[in-house]
Amino acid sequence: MPVEALAVLAATCYAFGHITVKFATTSGGVVLGFLISLGTGIVALSGVALVTVDDWGIPLGPASFFAAAGIAGPGLGRVLMMRAVRDAGTSVAAPLQASTNPVISSLAGVLLLGEVMDPGRIAALGLIVAGIWSCARGGSANRRSDVVSTGLTARGWVVLLWPLAAGMAFAGADVLRKYALDGFGDPVLGALIGLAVAFVIWLIVFLASPRLRATARFDPRLAWFGAYGLLSAAGLTSLLFALRGGDLSVVIPIFASQPVLVIVLGAVLLRDLERLRPGTVIGAMLVVTAVTYLALS
Repeated sequence: MPVEALAVLAATCYAFGHITVKFATTSGGVVLGFLISLGTGIVALSGVALVTVDDWGIPLGPASFFAAAGIAGPGLGRVLMMRAVRDAGTSVAAPLQASTNPVISSLAGVLLLGEVMDPGRIAALGLIVAGIWSCARGGSANRRSDVVSTGLTARGWVVLLWPLAAGMAFAGADVLRKYALDGFGDPVLGALIGLAVAFVIWLIVFLASPRLRATARFDPRLAWFGAYGLLSAAGLTSLLFALRGGDLSVVIPIFASQPVLVIVLGAVLLRDLERLRPGTVIGAMLVVTAVTYLALS
């Protein structure tokens, strides 16, 4: 597939994944569903790997980077994002999560690599801050306030930290995957290693914690977590193939359109669960514009 098509597929899979998380987390719990999402992703990627992977001998260095990326991304970022979608709503959580990667990479470039912050980059970061404020100023997008109160109350600000923390975790995972792909170019096997490591660690935590086990209850809505696992596995694999075969300046701007896709899909599919505010739409557009500029520059 062309690199552009892979990037579009990745963004679409992740956008639909956020929608399924909203349906899944209406029951309130996330831990058991989180394990289900990882498990279904492992099953799906295992089937793909059996068909596509020719050489299963991966060097220790890339394998460790893929494992660390699994801990940071699917292992930490995913559970944080589930909490964010549940408490803040998809239309708020997606733009906030998407805004963190370019901010972190820009600051790291200045502080660690001696890069210069030209006026264009400063303006782009200003747009991201404005977009975050526009998305966040109304608090949760949930129509019901039984999970979190709306508005920028103290509790509302705490809820908005979930998607920002998730974005930081995913940003760290992207850096680790880039290092891993430089030493071993099979995205499917790399993604499978990351998911497997995250699943094992969280399963141990779940079994060792009476408190977490007490929150686990079977519900028909758990099937949505399975769908989320499949969509996330497809999205991650598509993104890694796109990054392996294409330039960042091509892949990232397309993938950065994810918040807009989430808002469009949410307006249609989640109209009974979330309200779409004009400030959220404006904020998402500001974030996408800024991310696109930073990627192209």
